[in-house]
Amino acid sequence: MVKITLAAAMLAATVIVPMPTPAADQAFSDTVCEKAMPVGRHLNDLVSKNDTLTPELLATALEMRDVYADCVTGYDRDSTSRAGHGGEQYGSSNGAIVGRLYARLALARAEQRVAEYESYDKKFDDAAAALADANKRLNEMEAIEPFAQAHPGTPERTLLARAQDVRASLVAAATNLAERRASAPKT
Repeated sequence: MVKITLAAAMLAATVIVPMPTPAADQAFSDTVCEKAMPVGRHLNDLVSKNDTLTPELLATALEMRDVYADCVTGYDRDSTSRAGHGGEQYGSSNGAIVGRLYARLALARAEQRVAEYESYDKKFDDAAAALADANKRLNEMEAIEPFAQAHPGTPERTLLARAQDVRASLVAAATNLAERRASAPKT
């Protein structure tokens, strides 16, 4: 496992959770995909305690990705219901669409974080696959957009605007990955 500073790793990636803040402010909250909360809190804790990429940090980032993938599946399955995945309630009549958009955005950001960590661990093919999956999730958001436009509320507009920002950061992450791959010693 390659040692890196987490601050350097975060420069190129949009992350799911904010960089470490004072202990009282490190709570991770997610009212749309509630199953992500304990994993997000653990990931925040690991980031605040480690200044290097550790196996546990990468494993927790992968777990976060899996939680959001499950959330996407749940919202797709329950897309006609106001109930969120796992019984969470999202308080709007358009909750299923907002949930579907949000879960994909969160999954894209989780994939981007995994890609960043894997690239620092010199798992370049895995990192490239994670970035491709992140891009796929953003493309899926565009496919849902017409449904969101039928109920144009602030949450939908905010999520779609954030998706554009994440797409731009994916381009930067892909460039950084290509540079790391090119500069890595050949074995």
